[in-house]
This record gives sequence, C-alpha cells and structure tokens, in this order.
Amino acid sequence: MIKINSLPEFEELKASSGFITIVDTPTKSVKVHAASCPHVNSAHYAKKVIDGKEKNGRYYWTETVHEAISELHAEPCSYAGR
Repeated sequence: MIKINSLPEFEELKASSGFITIVDTPTKSVKVHAASCPHVNSAHYAKKVIDGKEKNGRYYWTETVHEAISELHAEPCSYAGR
C-alpha cells in the first residue's frame, strides 16, 4: 500500500492498473476504486489532499482491491471489480 502524497504521484498511479482508495474524513467513508474509475480524478485529489492539507481525507494506492479492503476496511465502488 502506498499513501499518495503529491499530484505527480497521483497521476502516475492513476495511470497504473492498481486501485485507489479514498478516505473521506467528513463522511467517514472509505471507498476503493479501480485506478481507471471516472470517480477518481486529479481535481478531486488536489482539492482534498493538497488544498485541504488532508483535513478532509487521504488517497492510497494498492495493487489489489482485496488489499484495500483488508488494510483500509474499504468498500468497493461499482467500478472496482471491473
């Protein structure tokens, strides 16, 4: 599991075949998305992590959806299993 700490790192991992988990602090939701999921984008990452200084959440990359579920207790989004 990799915590995504910068926009260039996010963009590199987004282009991979792995999974991105979004930990949303205000709603207390943890969702895992396939890196190709349209719900995962640079603007949302920048707003939550960079502009918000992680006060509203964090992003993580995992190789498998099962790793995100096991380590982060994430719930898969509808695209995660595709």
